[in-house]
Amino acid sequence: DLPSIAPAEATGRQSPPAFSIRQPDGVVLPIDVRFDYTDGTSETIRVPVDGYARQDQVVVVARSAEVRAVLIDPENRLPDIDRTNNQWPR
Repeated sequence: DLPSIAPAEATGRQSPPAFSIRQPDGVVLPIDVRFDYTDGTSETIRVPVDGYARQDQVVVVARSAEVRAVLIDPENRLPDIDRTNNQWPR
């Protein structure tokens, strides 16, 4: 299984929202993350390998509080056997 995404745990109200991406042990790959916003725009960011060099997760923050959806690997480049955990909301 490759990366999975979920809202990051935060104390108090967090704006813009943050999302936690987990990589399984032994797999270290750069990850593209696409944020889709309620205004119809989207942006894709690349999380580099060094974001995971010493930990199994990284937190990415959207540029706007109006996030409609988040998708890991939007171009389906990674050999992932379970793509159901690549998006939020599920």
